[in-house]
Amino acid sequence: MERKLIFDIGFHKGEDTRYYLYRGYDVVAVDAAPDMIAQGKRMFSKEMDEGRLTLLNYIVAREKDTFPEFYISENSEWSSMRREIAERNGRQAKEVIRLTGKSLRELFNEHGVPYYCKIDIEGNDIIALESLITCEELPAFISVETECLGDNSAPEEHTFLTLDLLHRLGYRHFKLVDQQTLTVLDKHSFYGNTMVDPWKTNSEYARDILHVSASGTHFSEFFEGCSGPFGNDLAGRWVGYEEAKRLIDFHSREHRKHDLPVWAFWCDWHAALPHSVSDG
Repeated sequence: MERKLIFDIGFHKGEDTRYYLYRGYDVVAVDAAPDMIAQGKRMFSKEMDEGRLTLLNYIVAREKDTFPEFYISENSEWSSMRREIAERNGRQAKEVIRLTGKSLRELFNEHGVPYYCKIDIEGNDIIALESLITCEELPAFISVETECLGDNSAPEEHTFLTLDLLHRLGYRHFKLVDQQTLTVLDKHSFYGNTMVDPWKTNSEYARDILHVSASGTHFSEFFEGCSGPFGNDLAGRWVGYEEAKRLIDFHSREHRKHDLPVWAFWCDWHAALPHSVSDG
């Protein structure tokens, strides 16, 4: 494992890569959308010239050198190998492309096992994780969307899939993070709870990680669209597998009481290998 290396699987517009570079890490970033990679090469040309950033245009697939279809959505955040995701909420896939697929395992073999791997690839997250099942070495920390659904998906069928796979891989410590506010969820109600400040953790990250002293300033003001801190920088406490199951079951049900689209429960799992975590 290379402690200065991070993988950003689902580069998009570089929202997360920008933060990782700011923190002094080297980054390998992957995206299937050619225009996102082209834009990234313009935005981060200095970091690429310095050897701090590698940008790769691949679909993260089950096997190497496959050429699966990829749907470019009108909403660039929803471009996906799954048409029902690219076209949810009335959007359309404006283009269908084919390009080389590589497994996440193969990318690790080629570029090194990172300290942390962020995965956000609109429905292919499970495929990425599955390729790591037989890996001898894994990242100390990893994050992945809890689920990625289409308009007509049955959410109860997906609640535990990602968590179960992370546990199968050997991860034993978990945090459930709301991606809009970056709040680390606990056993208390969060969605629709008017008694809590949903941006409290976001402000604490601005103070503690970015060292911004102005009251009420949010981390997301500086790194808009970023999925936030990771590893031991995360707020809250790490929980075990059984408690993690209870957390996502509770919060997904709470969120869906508000008559939102089934895909609107937008959270990440952050997971850590045994002996990787520090709670203070």
